[in-house]
Amino acid sequence: MGLHQIIYVSSACSLMREHELKGLLEQSRQCNASKQITGLLLYKEGNFMQLLEGDAAELNRLMDRIKEDRRHFGLSVLVEQPAADRLYPDWAMGYLSHKPEAVKGLPGYSDFLMRSAKAVNLKDRCSRMLRSFQRSM
Repeated sequence: MGLHQIIYVSSACSLMREHELKGLLEQSRQCNASKQITGLLLYKEGNFMQLLEGDAAELNRLMDRIKEDRRHFGLSVLVEQPAADRLYPDWAMGYLSHKPEAVKGLPGYSDFLMRSAKAVNLKDRCSRMLRSFQRSM
């Protein structure tokens, strides 16, 4: 089926501690690497946004598992599309943890995860933010 991308947002059932996020990332990285899935996970104050890229069939199986994960709710798929190239070819699952005051002036900064998910043009805002983040790395 070729290379595909999925971007989704969701909310944590409870605020996650740093060690919980690290555990989630370790698990994701091991699983994703074996299935040639790459991507990026953003988390801020109980909100997730994730971009996944890989074979469409593998992504569909992964999304089925993610949808059943009880650590979050309100999952909304924003983008599901074929992709010519990977945005994060070397990241089994990239992650950035930061304090907003330390990064506000950096190129690519976005307060997206601090805003309501009901914003207008959510799909476009997510895509722009992820591309901007990827360029700044």
